[in-house]
Amino acid sequence: MESSAHAVAAGAFNTIFSAWARRVVDPLLSPTSTRTVRGQTRTKKADLSWSPREIPNGRSYKWPTFVGEVAWSECRTKLQEDIRFWLDNPDSAVNAAITISVLRDKIMVES
Repeated sequence: MESSAHAVAAGAFNTIFSAWARRVVDPLLSPTSTRTVRGQTRTKKADLSWSPREIPNGRSYKWPTFVGEVAWSECRTKLQEDIRFWLDNPDSAVNAAITISVLRDKIMVES
């Protein structure tokens, strides 16, 4: 179950990213509703995801282009495993992934 700290961190990053995207004259990415994606070995739902405003011909809507994973109670190994799922699946269209680690005294964003 998602904790409130997890939800707040995801929401805050989404707000920051969206504010940045609004400043760009022609933003290429838009936030998308996260959906469960089946990879080769498991299924996963990103905490945050973005896809092109216009999906290119031949590209599936299944995979987002950019994903974010938030960690509140998960260990670093689990977070790295989640990122590998998004970037290393043969069918994946994910080009970039970030992690957002919520610690008691700080929030850390890594790519």
